[in-house]
Amino acid sequence: GAGFDQFQVKGVDQSPEALAAAIFVVQGGNLCKSWRSGKMGGERRSAFVKMSTGGMLSWGGKSAHAMRASVLKERYDPRMSKSSYRDMGCKFEVVLEGDKVFAHSNDGGTVRAVEGRVLNFTADTAELATRWVTGIMAVLDMVKREASGRAKQARVIESAPDGALAKSRSVFITAQGG
Repeated sequence: GAGFDQFQVKGVDQSPEALAAAIFVVQGGNLCKSWRSGKMGGERRSAFVKMSTGGMLSWGGKSAHAMRASVLKERYDPRMSKSSYRDMGCKFEVVLEGDKVFAHSNDGGTVRAVEGRVLNFTADTAELATRWVTGIMAVLDMVKREASGRAKQARVIESAPDGALAKSRSVFITAQGG
């Protein structure tokens, strides 16, 4: 089968690779989390990171809703340290939902926007970084599809005569793998 390095992250679909990556991020794993501080180069710490099926990213006792993820592209620089060179291609970022803010639009009204917060992670390999990004984006795509499906279902129920659909029962049967 195709490796994750050959899988396109941009157009996430429900391919076997994307589904496997989604399962991978829901189970979680150890990553190196980095952030900028007042010190030169910032700080790095290892953290167990995982994502809920609802789109909530958890790391080191903290959590927030993820909005998107992408692999960070870096170019070689002769002044790079040995560890920076080794980590090249293994880094990715996750944009998290931050505070809700109100912004003024060009049309004269106000719009609600979300201020994003960025976390940087480093995986052990470039393939793992791509797998994390693919999995996060696949989970977010599934969350979006589920929300869209619920909205459509709510519109159908509202338009049903005498609330006939609202009174019906649904039974979901799932196969238990073994």
